[in-house]
Amino acid sequence: MSIDKIIVTVIFLHFNKMKEKGRKIIPWFQTVAILSFLMVVLALLLTLILINLSGNFSAHIDETYFLVGFIACIIILFFVIKGYYFDSGKYISNIEEFTSRYSLKKQLKIKAFILTAVCIVPFLFIYCLYLIRG
Repeated sequence: MSIDKIIVTVIFLHFNKMKEKGRKIIPWFQTVAILSFLMVVLALLLTLILINLSGNFSAHIDETYFLVGFIACIIILFFVIKGYYFDSGKYISNIEEFTSRYSLKKQLKIKAFILTAVCIVPFLFIYCLYLIRG
């Protein structure tokens, strides 16, 4: 099972469990929204790190253009992820493969690692930017 399938499956199962506990959420929507936002933020932060490392930080983008581009990237990724994993029904086979391949103890370890990484990685990138900028 590839890492992208594991990430999507773990996040979907996390939101599905929240729904079972009575939260008013839509698991597939939350999963796709979180993944698309996270991917755009990580790509932006990685780009900023690479620009800062190269020393060519003279480019200036107007806030309006940046915001429109940022939101457009999130919307595009939203529909790409939704179409690839949820419209095609791949998430069902991914869940079955995840639950049959890994024991419950291993599933909990993977879930803890993935959810922690989703929360911590953006902060690590921001910390790298802080170290680079001095």
